[in-house]
Amino acid sequence: MSGHTKGRWEYMESSIVGPKLDDKETWLRPVVARFSTGVSFANLNLMLAAPELLEALADCVAHMHWTQPQGETALKKAKAVIAKATGSEA
Repeated sequence: MSGHTKGRWEYMESSIVGPKLDDKETWLRPVVARFSTGVSFANLNLMLAAPELLEALADCVAHMHWTQPQGETALKKAKAVIAKATGSEA
């Protein structure tokens, strides 16, 4: 799961950015995506949730061999982040 910008992504000034790169520089952040035209809220929500979706999916896969509490917890986490990505309530 390497190669992507980790951490919580945010929307700033027509761009999606990752967490700050340096503790001393609050403005220095990696740009994940730039938009020259408007982006739909549905697509924006999905893009902003991408790192968490990936993590939740990895948790589900890691716990597939487990029964109840571990598997149920991973499933709940996946459902919550999917709800976030789609802009609906969990």
